[in-house]
Amino acid sequence: MHPMDDNLVGYLLDALDAESRRAVDDYLHTHPEARRRLDRLRRLLEPLEADGQPPAPPPHLVYATLTRVAETRARTLPFVPRPTSGPSGRRSWWRRSDGLVAAAMLLVGLGLAATWLAKVWQRADLIDCQENMHRYHASLVAYTDQRNDRAFPRVEEQGPRSFAGVFVPLLADAGLLKQDVSVTCPATGRRLPSADRDQVAHLEQWYVSDRGKYDQTVREMAGGYAYSLGYRDGGGLRGLRCGEGEDLQPILADCPPFPGSSSAFPGNSRNHGGTGQNVLFVGGAVRYVTNRTVGPEDDDIYLNLNHRIRAGIHDRDTVLGASDARP
Repeated sequence: MHPMDDNLVGYLLDALDAESRRAVDDYLHTHPEARRRLDRLRRLLEPLEADGQPPAPPPHLVYATLTRVAETRARTLPFVPRPTSGPSGRRSWWRRSDGLVAAAMLLVGLGLAATWLAKVWQRADLIDCQENMHRYHASLVAYTDQRNDRAFPRVEEQGPRSFAGVFVPLLADAGLLKQDVSVTCPATGRRLPSADRDQVAHLEQWYVSDRGKYDQTVREMAGGYAYSLGYRDGGGLRGLRCGEGEDLQPILADCPPFPGSSSAFPGNSRNHGGTGQNVLFVGGAVRYVTNRTVGPEDDDIYLNLNHRIRAGIHDRDTVLGASDARP
């Protein structure tokens, strides 16, 4: 095994500290053979990852278990001797203190169950979103296979295709956006892609004849996701390409905290309650991050290095924009 492979395994399992992760990121950016080993290790670990995600138990199981525990405790808890009759002269089989103990146990149990269930559903939402992003990656790679330049769907400088969400109609028109892909993050509700073809042609038509309809469609096209706005170099605006060695370059993520805004706002995506966002990388990995910076340079995925929602200022400046973001 290569000396770096131990760290690569820890990198994939998110088991490294921040300093070690940055060191691995730096190493991967300068060593193509390490990126290839990382891809092989990721494929080898995928079956283990699947085995490590057992299906969530049904919600009624929690309450049935708590009820069973309460019944057992009620039968076995020692009770102090009771008076033979209450103040009214009738026999009292249940003292007030017993009732308070049982009520407290029930409240604690329900509180723990509610917290546990909330974590289960949050985890399920994250996994659904990650699986949806993997399906997007398959469509994006298939799109590059149809092109000689191996380019992913590209946001144009100007005109009707100059918005981040244009990747959705481009994939749809190529017949690559399958019906099991949601165009919104499943955590916010699934929305199936439109079955209409020639969506790009419709956008181009509305851009000229019905700007109101065009603007509304642009805002909603990519749902709850943010896509790469590309980057600038001496030749103008460029998009990402498959197979250029930058497998750790983000291309898709949960949308920024305030999609549709041209201003920069701090914080994580609202898709997962502000706790973080799933990020899809060019190489096919999906990582859940609890802040919006990635890579050795702590690059903000929603802003360029000039702190603007615009295309990156160089090829390693990642900017993922909500559907209507412009380069």
